[in-house]
Amino acid sequence: MNEDTLAGLRRFEEDTPEVLQWQREQDRLARESLHAGDAFERLDALLRPGYVDLQAFHAPRPVRGRWFHRRVPAGAALPLISVSETAEAAGRVLIDLASLGLPGATLGDMQPSPDGRRVLLTLDPGDGTMQTLVLLVDADGDAPPLRLSVVGPVSMPCWLPDGGGFLFAGLPLGVDVSALPPAPGLRIIEQRLDDEALTRTVLPLSHMHPFAVPQVSADGRHAFVCEDQTSLHPTWIRSLPDGDWQPFLDAGFGRVKGTVAGDEFIAVSNEGAPRGRLVAIPLATARRRDTWREILPAGEGVLVSVTPVGGKLVVGESLEGNARLRVVWPNGTVEHALAIPAEGAVGKFAYGFVTGLIDELVWADGNEISFVHSSLLQPPQAWRYDVRTGRLAALDSAGLAPQGSTLTTQRTPDRHAVAYCVLRAADTGLPAPTIVTGYGGFNVHWLPCWNSMAAAWVAAGGVWVHAHLRGGGEFGEDFWRDGRRENKANGFADLFAVMDDVVRQGITTPAKLGLFGSSNGSLLVSAAFARRPDGFGAGVAQVPIIDILGCGRDPATLNIVRAEYGDPLGEADATWIRGWSPLENLPEAARFPALLADAGAIDMTCPPWHARKLVAAVAGGGAAGSGPVLLRVREGAAHNVMSVALHIERDAETLAFFAQQLGLAS
Repeated sequence: MNEDTLAGLRRFEEDTPEVLQWQREQDRLARESLHAGDAFERLDALLRPGYVDLQAFHAPRPVRGRWFHRRVPAGAALPLISVSETAEAAGRVLIDLASLGLPGATLGDMQPSPDGRRVLLTLDPGDGTMQTLVLLVDADGDAPPLRLSVVGPVSMPCWLPDGGGFLFAGLPLGVDVSALPPAPGLRIIEQRLDDEALTRTVLPLSHMHPFAVPQVSADGRHAFVCEDQTSLHPTWIRSLPDGDWQPFLDAGFGRVKGTVAGDEFIAVSNEGAPRGRLVAIPLATARRRDTWREILPAGEGVLVSVTPVGGKLVVGESLEGNARLRVVWPNGTVEHALAIPAEGAVGKFAYGFVTGLIDELVWADGNEISFVHSSLLQPPQAWRYDVRTGRLAALDSAGLAPQGSTLTTQRTPDRHAVAYCVLRAADTGLPAPTIVTGYGGFNVHWLPCWNSMAAAWVAAGGVWVHAHLRGGGEFGEDFWRDGRRENKANGFADLFAVMDDVVRQGITTPAKLGLFGSSNGSLLVSAAFARRPDGFGAGVAQVPIIDILGCGRDPATLNIVRAEYGDPLGEADATWIRGWSPLENLPEAARFPALLADAGAIDMTCPPWHARKLVAAVAGGGAAGSGPVLLRVREGAAHNVMSVALHIERDAETLAFFAQQLGLAS
């Protein structure tokens, strides 16, 4: 795309009255198009009965003999928070969030206090403001909820062991930071609850990375501040209750993700082990590598997390693109792997594997853990496991398992042997309308979890393909590094290899092939428009990020971009970004496939101007015979955070678009 054309697109970056009016008109036209005919109603009818909001389905959490639940009742938009004496019981309702009178709200975290007497809740009110609502709910029902309002995000809150306050990652909005050490992004903030002033303090700690997160060890003896979501390490440590913050393990030690057990920091380390190894690091001599004790050497699996429980360790890992949990003794003896289905993903909630790089994959208390497992064939199922007795028990489940569907895993025949799995009904005739999806970024282990869209598409007669692309973390550190920064185009090449292979095998044809990607995954869809516009029939770029070189105008986006793609404000990095950026390489006068760009109106991570520029570029540069170009900007939607009703509508419209463009028969 030439400089004059790029310059002409810049007007879509600004929220001027003219641009916003154009956006509203495009959104209206797109909605009319997506709801035309019977495709939307047909796919909505398949999607809605078994729909599962993956961010809302959580395993019950054990704390001091109690079990805390967050459940969304049938037909409700917001969850109930309850407590019970057993994992199986629904328990006593502590608060119905629907009673708050905030219909657009979304629940972020639910954190019971260490003694199980209070529950901390964080909510986005859904009103488009920069406020986060924090509720402190009495688990015994003896006091009304305490309500706080915080300007900006309240991310990854964790209780201090005395229950008198909590730490969280946030932006110090309204605070004079001139006297604080430098930090490029999030700060760690301490909120006290045991004084009348409800004192809130920004900790005077420097950070080299824009991402920072607080943690408190399960025994309550230490607090940590960790940095870098793609390669987490504990930069600061503090002995509780009143020790000073001390430097701990900086970025020079690589990824060191774990927690304290006794006088050791038990952690997954990637030093000399691209797939990770398990080590015990003495707190007293942490910076002396010669004192580290290896518990598990590098093996066939890619280690994700370790959780001490009942004198043992529960190790979470990815094995050939699927999740596995193993019980290990502190001396390295592997007791066994948990007998959960081999395919799929594991996390504290149904989408929890995506946060596995910064969080644990299981809840733990006493001798028990709880977690959620799902796969493309198995809707989310909560489980509990006792490491002492070996008892594994199924708890709540959600969704409707597809009948007569098959899931096969295969690899492309090229030298990179890209892994992907194919979901289809056993009686689906081939070639069939097929959606290929992937992520390939930020070291995220992109595992084939339950997907209500996939289930509905397959039930309607389509094929769903889940691809493992370089830039993700599911095959280890090298797999990630080979698809990021200057190597980002390798992830695009992997996507193209999967596209070619499903056509070669007769699963689909180019005209019946659709590409779907969300957030970082939308960059893959955009890259296909730039490099392979003749290779597929339609693409959906959900909450897209498209103008990497222009991200410097949004501080929140810029920090994320710098972590994975490179610094667009530095000429060296900008040179390689320019080489693979879809926007810069979009051809002119090309015959483009159909495009749906779908953004959230209040998305701060991938603001809607990216979707506007993508739509304007494709529509303006398309030759005769190009597919339709649609823009949806959803009010009340943030970065894939929205009400269940909006989620269902968006998914049904996405499938309707593919059905219309790929020829999915009624």
